[in-house]
Amino acid sequence: MIKIINLTHPKSALSETLKTLDSNIQTLELDLQEFQMESRVADIIIIPTKVLSKIEPFRLSSMKVIVWVEPNDDVLNMYSTIKDKDVSAVISAQNLSKLDQIILQTYEELLVKKQKFIQSSQCLQVISFKGGVGTTFIAHHLADQLSQLSRNSTLYIDSAKPFGSTKGTLNLESEYSWKTLQPSLSGKNQLGSNRLKSISLATKYQFDILSYPVDFEGTELNVSEHAQLTQLAKQSYALTIEDRGAILKKTDVEFLQEADLICVVLTPDPSSIYNTYIGLEFIRTQLSKDMNILGIVNMFESKEDRQVLTQLKEKFNLQYIDKVEMDSEAVRHFSRRYELVTDKSLVIYEDLKRISEEVFKKMY
Repeated sequence: MIKIINLTHPKSALSETLKTLDSNIQTLELDLQEFQMESRVADIIIIPTKVLSKIEPFRLSSMKVIVWVEPNDDVLNMYSTIKDKDVSAVISAQNLSKLDQIILQTYEELLVKKQKFIQSSQCLQVISFKGGVGTTFIAHHLADQLSQLSRNSTLYIDSAKPFGSTKGTLNLESEYSWKTLQPSLSGKNQLGSNRLKSISLATKYQFDILSYPVDFEGTELNVSEHAQLTQLAKQSYALTIEDRGAILKKTDVEFLQEADLICVVLTPDPSSIYNTYIGLEFIRTQLSKDMNILGIVNMFESKEDRQVLTQLKEKFNLQYIDKVEMDSEAVRHFSRRYELVTDKSLVIYEDLKRISEEVFKKMY
């Protein structure tokens, strides 16, 4: 499906044309304030000339930009405005047919891109070595940002013991879970190719969730079953993000073998840093392959010296490390409203966005 953000007037000739398009094209009609305040990403964005100068270029970097020219617009002023923007096309009521060509070209590009992602499907596991450092908070936001960056199917697997993380944070609950698949993963039943997607919970975000069992009783997935689940996820989704929570037992390490990338969450607290150092040393001695490991220091105080990050990167031998600054307003928003942080005025949003872009580069 192609997603289009339309910032033109609802009664413009362009808006009327968009209403007649194929059902595989989703159009969001927003005003400038809605677009600026919300985390909105699409394949195409259509902007009237009078609005274009009010949008920062970085907000448009991942979308195909079309400028809509009204009959009374100052064309000369328009071209001086778009010179610092990456504009794909300029259209007006006289050449609306050009919109069809752009949509078709975008669709073909998406097909190629989707095939590329499916062929290189990746699994990211988010872990920590101490409870309460924000592993789930980071995992949820990575799922949200990475799904937007990849524009492809993304699965979030909730494996955070002992109760899972999705119900208590995003307030999402499903009658199905990875426990539903357990008989098939253990070889007792035939597992259909669409079975995973049929039991995953579609959310209002751009990722599906495979829940933790609500009434968990019985054995957990063993290493072999978990490996099969990961492979099934990679066959069904372009990107899999698994929240494994705190790694507190030696046996937990075996489940990391299936990851293409491991993201370790810690805080500046000395006990968290110590546990992370010991945990990473143990992981590297136990796993049979060299792992790509990234670090995220959550609840970072702005007054703290950023040299701490460099020291941790060298000490932990990490590919990449970054920080998420403590932001009490964002924490209140996340914990009380069961929503992801989307307010771009918050420092924490910019941190999470920057980190997601770096993780994306490492994965693809």
